[in-house]
Amino acid sequence: MSIKYNSYLTTKEAADNLGISRATVINWIKLGKLPGIKNDEIYLIPKRAVAKVRKALPSSSLLQSRRNKSLSEKNFIPGSYIDKHSPNYKTIKKLLSNIAEKNISVSVNALIAHYAESMLKECGISGNYTDILLSDLVSDPSLHALEASDYPLSYIEGEDTLGMLYISLRRLRDKKSKGAYYTPFYVVDKCLEEIGNTGSKRIIDPACGTGNFLIRLSKDTNLENIYGCDIDPVSISIARINLALKYKVSSKKELYTIMKNITVTDFLNSGSLPGKGFDAVIGNPPWGYSFNPSEIKKLRKAFPFLKAHQKPESFSLFLEKGIEVLKDGGLLTYLLPETLLGSDIYRSVRGRLLSACHVTSLSYLGDIFDKVQCPCIIFSSKKNVSGAAPEKVAGERPALGASQNAPGIKVAYYKKAARSMVKLQEFSCSPGRLNKNSFHILCDDREYALVKKIRSCDHFTLKGNAEFALGIVTGNNEKLLSSTCKKGFEPIIKGSDINPYRIATPTNFIAYEPDKFQQCAEERFYRAKERLLYKFICSKPIFAYDDTGLLSLNSANILIPKAEGYSVLYIMCVLNSPVIRYYYKNSFKNMKVLRSAIEALPIPNCDDRIMKKISLLAKDKMQSGCDDFSDIDKTIAGLYNLSDADYKHILTVCKK
Repeated sequence: MSIKYNSYLTTKEAADNLGISRATVINWIKLGKLPGIKNDEIYLIPKRAVAKVRKALPSSSLLQSRRNKSLSEKNFIPGSYIDKHSPNYKTIKKLLSNIAEKNISVSVNALIAHYAESMLKECGISGNYTDILLSDLVSDPSLHALEASDYPLSYIEGEDTLGMLYISLRRLRDKKSKGAYYTPFYVVDKCLEEIGNTGSKRIIDPACGTGNFLIRLSKDTNLENIYGCDIDPVSISIARINLALKYKVSSKKELYTIMKNITVTDFLNSGSLPGKGFDAVIGNPPWGYSFNPSEIKKLRKAFPFLKAHQKPESFSLFLEKGIEVLKDGGLLTYLLPETLLGSDIYRSVRGRLLSACHVTSLSYLGDIFDKVQCPCIIFSSKKNVSGAAPEKVAGERPALGASQNAPGIKVAYYKKAARSMVKLQEFSCSPGRLNKNSFHILCDDREYALVKKIRSCDHFTLKGNAEFALGIVTGNNEKLLSSTCKKGFEPIIKGSDINPYRIATPTNFIAYEPDKFQQCAEERFYRAKERLLYKFICSKPIFAYDDTGLLSLNSANILIPKAEGYSVLYIMCVLNSPVIRYYYKNSFKNMKVLRSAIEALPIPNCDDRIMKKISLLAKDKMQSGCDDFSDIDKTIAGLYNLSDADYKHILTVCKK
């Protein structure tokens, strides 16, 4: 079958177009709600079909109550973009409330121009310079009807007040399509700490937006060394105004520098940028930007590694281009989604990064954006000096981007507080820890040595030695589940019912009618003679034994071990052991227990006698209601060749 790729979308492209998840697109294809063909293990969906569904979504019940934010037309005020204690924050909230309550139609550009002019005057900027800075914004006498003077905004050094106002006036739909996630001021500061003293460094923010990174650079940063670009003209106008305010421009030279260095430019498709060879590339590049067909065509020329069916991911392209415009030894520091570190989708991106630079620091931030669940990182790396040889670390694969003299990688963990990021942990580790399969660094070198020791035992894995299945996705739990066992109903368990070794008494019931479910595995997985059930949403592996054919929801997934010579009970005991919990904690970072992680866990080989002893002991304890499995855990630790000191340390870590 000859496929005209330009007439089809991938599942990821369809998901972005419809404002839903990729998993939902695949489910809709399986349920016949979207037409799709499978080609080389990927689904392709006709563009016309996607357009038809998108047109129908606003009045459709397809998304029910979980309608995606990209379809929302409400204003959004990012609560942590500037300090909530700022008087400007409160004023902007009141202003927007007034606009909404009175249903006032106001020009965004004109409102920005009104407040920008006021701030420039407040800071003593020449009227002639003000006219030039506001030339791309539109003045509007009708603003008097809004009584904007009743909502005064003042200039506060380092605060992107105008940007806050602009962001708040834009629609969620617009932000979603442009991949814009607006960075809290204290996260900006944390990013800028990475580049240190900036006085004479030439710095660029390639997706600078309204300039919130640039205006928080240290005061000694030379204006002529600050560069920024963005594709949004209004954002660039605001960024220029922000820099004019920061530096209190008082000469034509300073104004010319700002106008020349801060430009409306497509960083990814720009053949030339002002002043190549930057000392630092900083910022928060777009994530998940929805490129149109003509943009994708240009990108395929600029980035030859992009495959014909592959949709470009904006932040990975900004990484590639960012490294390119750095001078040798220059530093790139981006705020990025944590998925970069471990997702298979970005394996090739990690490989290219390793070949071009060496990672200097990695900060785990968790969820930092308002109303967005997406763990973030600050990723910093230095561009390799031409001719630097890659380093080999004993017992590890070579870290392609680590030079012989590369320093250790600084790793830190933070949590979000009211007005800051609070450091939870910090350590350094050897650069050889990175490879293209994963950039995650979840422990220091001491802990990692123990992880390697566990992995070095004689073992097998469940990859190719097990079957996996998802629990049932009903599509409507409220309608299909019951808290009582009605006629024709049977028990069904949730992830919360799963404990180590055992399943709690089910409190939910359902009629097994697969045609009514949104997603359902083959019945044999639910009725298997022996199997393990595990919590899907969990920070650690928790497995329970089932030989009764219980149904399970998708928060309780299914594992059927097929390792020759090893019982299901033995494998359950290993997967629940402190050793595996320790190994998992220091090897994988996800709030979901993924199949790929389970398949990578080392299961120790042992003789038939020990395997049967562990299995029978576990069965006896489960039947008698005993909750003490410490003797089994100790035996399993011995199979990993761990010393008493090693095991004691593991138990201490697992209790935290």
